[in-house]
Amino acid sequence: MKRIEGYGMRLFPHGIDFRSDRRRRRKGVLGTFIMEERARRGGFRGEIKAFSRASQRRLAFVFANVGTRFRSLVTLTYHAQAESWEGVGDRNRRIVQRSKRDLNRFLTAMRPQMGAYLWVQEFQARGVVHYHLVCERELFEPEIRLVWCRAIDALDDAAARRYAAKVDAIREEAQVRKYLGHYIGKGRQKRLPDGVGGAGRWWGASRSIEMIVLGELVAGELKGRKLNAPEVRTLRCLRKFLSRIVGFKFRGGVLVDWGGRTSERLLRALRSVVNFYGSTEKRESLLERFGWEVVGVGDE
Repeated sequence: MKRIEGYGMRLFPHGIDFRSDRRRRRKGVLGTFIMEERARRGGFRGEIKAFSRASQRRLAFVFANVGTRFRSLVTLTYHAQAESWEGVGDRNRRIVQRSKRDLNRFLTAMRPQMGAYLWVQEFQARGVVHYHLVCERELFEPEIRLVWCRAIDALDDAAARRYAAKVDAIREEAQVRKYLGHYIGKGRQKRLPDGVGGAGRWWGASRSIEMIVLGELVAGELKGRKLNAPEVRTLRCLRKFLSRIVGFKFRGGVLVDWGGRTSERLLRALRSVVNFYGSTEKRESLLERFGWEVVGVGDE
């Protein structure tokens, strides 16, 4: 799902996505004032070396609010025997360097059968990377093993053909939640092993993944800085209200609400505050609501 590009908020059944106006503020004698915005410099994204807290929070947010019902849990591993000329660190680095290519080959072949999916990576105790996937359709384990072994060029490896892939059926949605909590809690498997300096992205999702949205309010795009006053007032009130609920000054970002109570309270508050402050209507909606006609210059 596309993220909010402007200043606004989106409510989900189990989370809140709040995008601030990203303007720098400073407290002075006369109160808080907005400082001049500095020009942002672009640049290349460096190598991903760790599974950051922000990435973990985003993963949990997607898992908590996804509208897709997952039916299969897939585990993909490597036999990954060390060659005679390499040590354990060299073996780990060799597997990591090819793993994203292998995963892409597997996903390309299996997308029609899998439907919507989400994948995460881990490192085994021996230091070899492996993947977990959840998808919305039931899968046939022998087919998954064959496709994965073909993707990793291990069709001649009898052990890989037998143990490299595993498929478990998901009978209850609670299994997915329990799996996610167990996954994020395994800190050891989120650390890079010996010989590996970076492992690329730690998780990803298909484009067909859909998230359930309960409500949305956007004050305007950030590029032009022309924000709608009623929406800005509403967002400020909601951010203060949310800060009181969570017990700290919430500035923005994603907030996971597994119980859903905070999202429900904020949704009710959103409706009340919008009714109080009103909302900015576009010209087209006013014409449609009042039935006015557009009169051009020179018309009688």
